[in-house]
Formats: sequence, structure tokens, C-alpha cells
Amino acid sequence: MLNTMTIQGYPKVIKEKKVTDGGKVIKRFKVEVFRPFKNNAGEYDSDTIQCIAWGENAEMAERYIKEGRLITVGGRMQVRTTNNTRSGDRITFYELVVSSFETTAPIQREETLVTARIDKEIAHVKALIIEHQAEIDLLMVDATGNYDELAFHFKEIELFEGELKELYDKKKSKKGA
Repeated sequence: MLNTMTIQGYPKVIKEKKVTDGGKVIKRFKVEVFRPFKNNAGEYDSDTIQCIAWGENAEMAERYIKEGRLITVGGRMQVRTTNNTRSGDRITFYELVVSSFETTAPIQREETLVTARIDKEIAHVKALIIEHQAEIDLLMVDATGNYDELAFHFKEIELFEGELKELYDKKKSKKGA
């Protein structure tokens, strides 16, 4: 009988490496695998596959598997059952026992990750401003006459945008260097 499986996706939950009472090293992690088609909402659904690595594979997984880094994992499917300690119900686990894996994306340097987070924050702030533009416009013509408070909030937004722009410019200058 043939029992092989290969998946490619992004690690989501990476648990700490453990050593069993018998001295075997074990590493558990979950991989989010996107389906190759869109759902009715026009988005890609994903499946989360539980993986378990033993011995040398566990040591390698500890070193190289990081959240957000595309990986390919090969192994065999295993089904195990256990009792739920709270309810007493039987629980069935399906997991991929890792026999090989590789990272298929280059390792990103720390500053690249930081600048990616900055880019994400800038995009988030811009999206919030666009999303709430109608509310901002209504506040502008608010008949309460509370323009000082409104001006204060706009000044806060301008300062925050300025800080984000400075971080963005620093990131760009590092890329150019």
C-alpha cells in the first residue's frame, strides 16, 4: 500500500520542540494549504494540516520552519485517536508524519520583515482614512461648532502619517544602498 503525501503552504502554528520520556525529539506544526480555486465569495479557502516531525527532521524543523515562509512537506498520513480528558469523548487526529521538507522561499532578513510590517501599517492607515472619508466629511460640516477638537484629531492623523512616511523613506533608502 502506498501512503505518501506532499503539501506546500505556510506554517501557522509552530509548537516548541519537545523531548519524549524515551529521549526522542518531536516537533509539531500546522501548515495552511490554499485550495487552487476560489469560493463563491471570490476568495481562496485553505486547509490546515497538522504535521509532526521526529528525530533529525524535528531538529531541522526547529531551525528552519518559520511562520510566513513557504515550505514543502512530504511524508505519510497518520490517524490516531485519544480520549478527551474533559468530556471522555474519543478524538481523532489526522496528521502528516514528516519524512522531508524544504523551505521554498529565501530567508528574509529582519529589516525586510520590519519594512514589510511598516508597508502594511501604511496601507492600513490609508484604507481607514478612505473607509471613513464620509464620516470625516460629515464632521467637517458638523453644526456643533466644535472645530478645535476636530482640528486636533486631524493634526494627530497628519503626525501619524508623517511618522509612517519617515519610516517608509528610511526603508527605501536602505534598499537603495
